[in-house]
Amino acid sequence: MSYLSKSINFLFFFLSKRIHMNIRHFFSFLISKFYSNKVNEKLIAFGSTYGHAFSGNSKDIYLYLMKNSDYHCVWFSSSKKILNNLEKKGYHAISNRNIFESIKVLKAAKYIFITHGFGDVLLVDFSPDTVIVHLDHGSAIKRIGTALDESFLNFFQKIVHNFWNKKISYLTVC
Repeated sequence: MSYLSKSINFLFFFLSKRIHMNIRHFFSFLISKFYSNKVNEKLIAFGSTYGHAFSGNSKDIYLYLMKNSDYHCVWFSSSKKILNNLEKKGYHAISNRNIFESIKVLKAAKYIFITHGFGDVLLVDFSPDTVIVHLDHGSAIKRIGTALDESFLNFFQKIVHNFWNKKISYLTVC
């Protein structure tokens, strides 16, 4: 397979994955408008690495609170392996691909901890009473979604980033 065809295959895979994720987030956001904004003060949602890993600052806070508090903590993941491992250990985990259950939990969560962005959990119309903490996954403050070049796709992406970044209540830094 030539370098050009490998590049085209990778580009197609990357774009189809991005488009699929954006469509899922768009519909989950619309559907979530029909759910109640009643918040459960003891419910905390966690996610990391766009649902592909159980790692980072979210993982550490999740495990600490599971062992040392009476909060109901829920981990969001798109990985069946991660979900099965957490459930075997007695932890509560939800597939962020299960849109209706995810929306129900996220709309009711008082706190949401993320490391990479809203793709860590699922993009919904969060309650105004929900506190969203972006723990980040590095040590530097980044220009999240704003340092993109000036193409049409990136122009649209910047608008989306600016809208959602305003929903973040706290951003942790070193």
